Amino acid sequence: MDQFVFEQLCQCFSRWIRQAAPVVPISCNLSRPSFQDTSYLSELLEIYRRYSIPQSLLELELSEEIELGSEISLLDYMKEIQNLGFPCSLDDFGSGYSSLSLLSSLPVSIIKLDRCFFTQPLHEKNRIVLQELLTITHRLGMKTVAEGVETQEYIDFLKANGCDLVQGFYYCTPVPISEFEKLLIQQPFLDRQNETNKNSVALEA
Repeated sequence: MDQFVFEQLCQCFSRWIRQAAPVVPISCNLSRPSFQDTSYLSELLEIYRRYSIPQSLLELELSEEIELGSEISLLDYMKEIQNLGFPCSLDDFGSGYSSLSLLSSLPVSIIKLDRCFFTQPLHEKNRIVLQELLTITHRLGMKTVAEGVETQEYIDFLKANGCDLVQGFYYCTPVPISEFEKLLIQQPFLDRQNETNKNSVALEA
């Protein structure tokens, strides 16, 4: 399934580029079952090579909860992804056994803060935790994405504290490809993001 989704994404990018349509980077989730196949990343690279697409547009996204066994670690796969030239991000940070020591060891350029941080009204302790996380990730040279944001309260807070990207129903609900293509042309989320002074909106396949 991962390979199918990845190829569909490559096909979309190839078509948009041929048509000179607007494009933005899109992240593609890599699931746990696929990593049982040692040729998994080679298969993705083979698919990618069929299309003329800048690698910077295809972000490969891993969850910290993926367990690969004693021989191959999440860290090994992230290093291999980066060696292949693809941006790599860590998804769902804060949803499970996240630790600050994990941040210092992972070769990723983007950390995605789990929606669990943003489901409750903003309170003082949550404010402190998020402020410190944003400070640490930026000092480590990583971009941050806030996932599942739905309220103006959190948009204002994230803007004030330097969060790089925001993803959630505040901007747009999930849509089919045909509707997404219309959004790329109209770019209503960019108009709204200008109101909140955001640099970008995170998108996922």
